[in-house]
Amino acid sequence: MTLSEPLHSGERGSALGLPPLPPRLVLVAAGPPESVGALLQQAAPALARVLGAGLGTGLGASLGTSPAPGLVEGPGCGEPAGELAALLAGEPPFDQSLMDPSPMNQSASDRSAPGPVLVPLLLDPGFSLENGSCWAEALGAWRQPTVAVLGAEQLRSGLPAAMTALLRQAAVPLAGLVQWGLPWEPERRRREALPWLGALDSTAAAAAADSHDLGRHLALALRLACTKLG
Repeated sequence: MTLSEPLHSGERGSALGLPPLPPRLVLVAAGPPESVGALLQQAAPALARVLGAGLGTGLGASLGTSPAPGLVEGPGCGEPAGELAALLAGEPPFDQSLMDPSPMNQSASDRSAPGPVLVPLLLDPGFSLENGSCWAEALGAWRQPTVAVLGAEQLRSGLPAAMTALLRQAAVPLAGLVQWGLPWEPERRRREALPWLGALDSTAAAAAADSHDLGRHLALALRLACTKLG
């Protein structure tokens, strides 16, 4: 097996000498609910597939938003703390179709255990809720590992720096930032001194060799970053 092939669980990653993923990894995006939903609808399944993870039900939909087509709303409890408690206490429904079904890449334990799950948050983590709190505060309080995705067009603003500052101020265990769409300019991203992990191709040409390389490097960078989370 090579790094270009998706892994199916944190345990399998460890067996191959690769850093494991956390059991639950929350994916966040910035903007109004409609923009967040549209971005996550595309990026969440793609990132889950690259990581070999399941795609969990969406958080935050019980607070007045509706999941975008293709994203499933979780049961929720009306408050971030309740939803995170439910997330961490049990197995959220997840989309097994995102996991590589090849028998040669699965052991018996893989088929019986879902492994890590990527869980989209359907609200901007900085959006102010009715009680004055926000999801960023809850993610930090619950020490929930999180990764942020930003569309390539959002890099023409200060949004990557603002999202990073928000999550760090709330003590969120932030694995890093993922760019959705090309071009990917690694040298420029490094100069920003932000925790960029890599990029995923958002076009129909994502099956090209260069796109596979981007996905492979991103998956490894994310795994390594997760090992450094406190």
